[in-house]
Amino acid sequence: MEETVKKVRLGAPPQAAPSRGTGVPGWLVPLLPVILLGSTLGAVWIVLRGPVALFGVLVAAVMVLGFGWVLISSMMPAAPADRRCPQCGMEDGLRPAHEDTTRGIRCRSCGFTDETASAWMIAEEDGPLQEVVLRERKDRRNARTERAQTEDEQR
Repeated sequence: MEETVKKVRLGAPPQAAPSRGTGVPGWLVPLLPVILLGSTLGAVWIVLRGPVALFGVLVAAVMVLGFGWVLISSMMPAAPADRRCPQCGMEDGLRPAHEDTTRGIRCRSCGFTDETASAWMIAEEDGPLQEVVLRERKDRRNARTERAQTEDEQR
């Protein structure tokens, strides 16, 4: 059989790996605008009508929360990248699709490829990213300059 021929399995589509459930809970999404508006109106009320001491306490609390966030974030490691293939479910199957960019993932087991997915965390675990990031910046700069030159020529 030729290598250019792609095999297709008939039957039920493969089951995606179960989601870990990270992110904002679905029930909270519609409430976020109301919560943000309420907190903004509360802040305006405190500044205009509230006691000055309450304003100082809230500013201090925000500062403590900010410093606490930075401290906790620097002391606790991030979760490892999820390398489970969504198509075949292989535990350590995903790799960056290309070595020269952080975009695109590929499964080494079944060949599943997603060119739009971010491979940043996987590439970061595999080794230093400085060369990749610098190359991507250079490519973006070159693309912008080429676009600007093309627009100038069209005028």
